[in-house]
Amino acid sequence: MSIDFSKQQEQAKQFFSLLAFKSNILIDLHYINHQALLDRSINKKLVIKKSIKLREAYKELKNDNAFYKNKMRLENVYFSFSQSQNYNIASVDDIERIDEFKSKNHLCLIQTSKSKYQAFFELDEYVNANDLAKIQKVLQVLYKGDKAATGAYQLKRVAGFINTKYLDNFVVKIVSKGDNVLNAKELLRYYEEHINIKPKSLQKSTIKSDKKNKNWSDFYKDDYSSTDFSYALYLLHFYNEEQAKEILREESKNLEERKGAYVEDYIERTIQKALDVFYKI
Repeated sequence: MSIDFSKQQEQAKQFFSLLAFKSNILIDLHYINHQALLDRSINKKLVIKKSIKLREAYKELKNDNAFYKNKMRLENVYFSFSQSQNYNIASVDDIERIDEFKSKNHLCLIQTSKSKYQAFFELDEYVNANDLAKIQKVLQVLYKGDKAATGAYQLKRVAGFINTKYLDNFVVKIVSKGDNVLNAKELLRYYEEHINIKPKSLQKSTIKSDKKNKNWSDFYKDDYSSTDFSYALYLLHFYNEEQAKEILREESKNLEERKGAYVEDYIERTIQKALDVFYKI
């Protein structure tokens, strides 16, 4: 018995065509199995293709029979921005200010489940990964998104595919499109003036050196995750949030093996938890 995926395929084609028209960013395509969505300790993930153009993504997914795998094997389809490049599209997951987003005619809003939305914003210039993370942090605050999902390489769902997480056969879909372009420099200025504010405890810090003198291994005892948290808390005494993420990403042992496709999500959440404690010190 054949399955008609034509409507889903059209959604995916429109989604990638829209992004490709606005950007030359390279992306990676991923499968994450349904079981791994429910239990992040399960490493059922697969990279479909790395560093491809947005306009090639739909063809790659269709050739890999992704629509069938999504429905019959419960393989969820995601993409992420490839590393070592600059970016002119920002994204924020699980935004709550839906009406405001639509009224301002931003690039694209997709509905990822019955109650969740993922937003895409076009920037007026290409920025590096560190600046993109800052811009996404600003947009997360302004549109009330997921505060632990602002990294440059965050996984994003693809329109046209079933979100298996809730077992209700919800197909991710485009709900609004626009042509508003945001000023990247203004967003970065907002970050420095309103978000990247050092707490009083840091201003009064007794630490004499402006550079760290310990590494991840100095904090390791017998548990990787607790070491990551302790090291993150230490790093925040010397670096801003984005710099701390980058250092933790580079030094944490066996990170890819431990967290698979959830590396960026894990880094974001670890730093956020450390920040919550840090601001109480």
